[in-house]
Amino acid sequence: HCLAMVRECDVFIGVIGHRYGSCPPGSETSFTELEYNEACASQKPRLMFVYDGAIEAGLVEADGAREKQNRFRNRVKQE
Repeated sequence: HCLAMVRECDVFIGVIGHRYGSCPPGSETSFTELEYNEACASQKPRLMFVYDGAIEAGLVEADGAREKQNRFRNRVKQE
């Protein structure tokens, strides 16, 4: 459903924080990154907000998710 909604939108607006978030069953890619990928593939204009502030220690994800989020955040910043 979320990918269909991305295809229907005029502009994709995303807020990227420090947490990678949940993934659909059977996927290693978060819902947010899948939506972003769909916006890119659909050639939608993208307005992305990347939060660079501090994060509480208790909210830090495990290493694997944190690494994925860092790669995703860097990609968004470059694109």
